[in-house]
Amino acid sequence: MTGVRTCVQTGQQVSAADVLLGDETGCVYLTAIGPHLALLQPGKSVVIRNFRVQMFRNHLRLFLDRWGSIGELQPGLTCEVNELNNRSCVEFIQIKEDSDSSMST
Repeated sequence: MTGVRTCVQTGQQVSAADVLLGDETGCVYLTAIGPHLALLQPGKSVVIRNFRVQMFRNHLRLFLDRWGSIGELQPGLTCEVNELNNRSCVEFIQIKEDSDSSMST
């Protein structure tokens, strides 16, 4: 899903896209902004660096912002993406530990 989003911190509008990345073991959604979008094409093999892993609405998500980088792997290197193991589809819940029970005496 490509579109224009407004940055919460600066109020600027930026181009952004949600991209499904994966390999034969599984996949996860990545949110990329700005110049990274040109390198993220269907069927292209890439390596991503300096990304953040965050929870977004209780789902795992990778974020690639201005400090992250994308590089192209060997041209023609492809694999079947295992979409059945989409880690972004798993809903996580936060369990708050009782501070009294975690203290040892």
